[in-house]
Amino acid sequence: MMLATAISSATTYLSVSLCDGSSRKLIAGWWYTILFLSIVQIFLAMWALSSRGGTEAFLSIWSSIVLLLLCIGGTIVMRKFQSSVAVGFFMGSVIAGSQMFLLLFFMIDAYIDDRVAADLTVDGERLTAFLFLVQSIMLACFAVILGSHRSEILDQKINLEEEENMAEVYQVGDGEGTYEAPRGREQRTVV
Repeated sequence: MMLATAISSATTYLSVSLCDGSSRKLIAGWWYTILFLSIVQIFLAMWALSSRGGTEAFLSIWSSIVLLLLCIGGTIVMRKFQSSVAVGFFMGSVIAGSQMFLLLFFMIDAYIDDRVAADLTVDGERLTAFLFLVQSIMLACFAVILGSHRSEILDQKINLEEEENMAEVYQVGDGEGTYEAPRGREQRTVV
C-alpha cells in the first residue's frame, strides 16, 4: 500500500508540475513522446535493414512492427475506447512492450560486444541499444502513470456520458418544470 501511495504522489507531482494538474494531459504528453521515439526507431530499423544484415535487421524490423501496432492500438484506446477492459488490455500490452525492449537492449548489448571483438564499428548498434533502453523506460513509466490515474480517465469518460444524457432533458410548458425522458425501458403497446 505504501508503494501505491508513493507512485500516486509521484505521478500527481508530475501532473501538477508539468501539466497544471491534469492527469489526462500528462498521459497524453507521455504518449506523444513515445510516439516520437517510435518514429525515430522506425527510421533506425530502415537504416539497419539497409546497412546491416541478418539478426540486427530482423530485431530492428520486428521491434518496429510491434511498436507500430502498439502505437496504433494505444492511440485508438486512448481516444475512443476508454472502457476498463480496453485500458487494462492496453496497460498489459504496454508492460509487455517495455519488457520486450529491455530484453532487446540486452541482446543488442551482447551483439555490440561481439562486433567489438571482431573489430567492427558499433556506433549504430549503440544508438539502437540506447533507444531500446529509453523506449523500455518510457513504456514502463507510462504504464505506471496510466495505472495510477486509470480511475480518473474512466471517471471522466462516465462524466461525459452523463452530460450527454442530461442534454436530453426537455423543457415542458412555460419552462417552470422539466421532463426527463425514460431511459432503458421498452415501450409496450397493449392490443
